[in-house]
Amino acid sequence: MLRFGDPKGPWWLWCNGNTAGCGPVIVGSIPTSHPTKNRTGNGSIFVIGCVYMGSCLVCERISQIKAGTNPCFVVELDTGFVVIGDHQYFKGYTLFLCKEHHVELHELALDVRWLFLKEMSLVAEAVFRAFKPEKMNYELLGNADGHMHWHLFPRHVDDPSPQGPVWMVDKTLRNGDATRPSTEELSSLKEKLLQELTDMGLVRNSHA
Repeated sequence: MLRFGDPKGPWWLWCNGNTAGCGPVIVGSIPTSHPTKNRTGNGSIFVIGCVYMGSCLVCERISQIKAGTNPCFVVELDTGFVVIGDHQYFKGYTLFLCKEHHVELHELALDVRWLFLKEMSLVAEAVFRAFKPEKMNYELLGNADGHMHWHLFPRHVDDPSPQGPVWMVDKTLRNGDATRPSTEELSSLKEKLLQELTDMGLVRNSHA
């Protein structure tokens, strides 16, 4: 997918009808002077402003939260959902999922953007208080799953690579079956984090 912006209008998403997650629905236009106007690729005409039609892992997780079937869900805030990570190689690993399907911070209205960043920082503080790491890592990537979601990694004293990014740890170790918390462990992680979020005055509505 290729994103570009019209400085006089909203951001558009280019894709063709075969691109996963997009449907060939025209929702706007771009200036005829734009270098990508009428662009084609692989024999297919690219269309403007494809409507998102799902295959988004984060959207699926949010749907599970709303259905009450996501076991990792902790609490809902104004701009996102707090969940414990599926794998706990880094004990206390937490995610903050943006409520709406956006892939860039600048796509959010300014007031929502500031609140999203503020809430993320408060969730990270709660993670720090709950799991007492040496350091917190904050990451908003989206290269694989575009829907904005913050990775909040507590880095502990027994971290095998304390001065390197978490992604340097082999994925088979980070995401192996041994790092999946048991039902009891997951419940304990959620309770600790929820308590800190509650003590900080962030909890108004919890499905946990």
